[in-house]
Amino acid sequence: MNEGRCDDVARPAKSANITDKYGQTKEETANKKAIEKQLSAEGLPEPPEYLTERQKEIFFNIEDLLKDSGFLALNDVYILAKTAVAIDRIEFFEGGINTGKLSPVDSKVIGALRAYTADFYRGCNELCLSPQGRAKLAGQLAVKKEKAPAKSVFDEVRGNL
Repeated sequence: MNEGRCDDVARPAKSANITDKYGQTKEETANKKAIEKQLSAEGLPEPPEYLTERQKEIFFNIEDLLKDSGFLALNDVYILAKTAVAIDRIEFFEGGINTGKLSPVDSKVIGALRAYTADFYRGCNELCLSPQGRAKLAGQLAVKKEKAPAKSVFDEVRGNL
């Protein structure tokens, strides 16, 4: 289908709502949006009950950042929950190291911190929270909100998390 094009090699797929207009034809974009709509349960996900209060707070902060993007759906609950847990656990380990309660050279601490950091980066990638994802998402939101000035996604991420 995309013979001769390199845009689908070694890169994760992004929602049709945040891809640029130069990467695909109008027909390809329309088809992708239709399929995404069929695969996505509409609405905003609720945090699972097993999350702690802090993890739910992180969950809702991320959800608030992404709800206007148009690509967040009910079936994103698991990646949102996993990312919220990872952020909470990273805060726990980093706080413990900074206060001296945990050793920064303990292999179990470092191993756990690496695992949660990997989960965090995966969540950032999946939810377009990486610097590249934020830039692309901010560009798309700016186009959608030309009538009203929008706070940048970067400022919201820095202020809420």
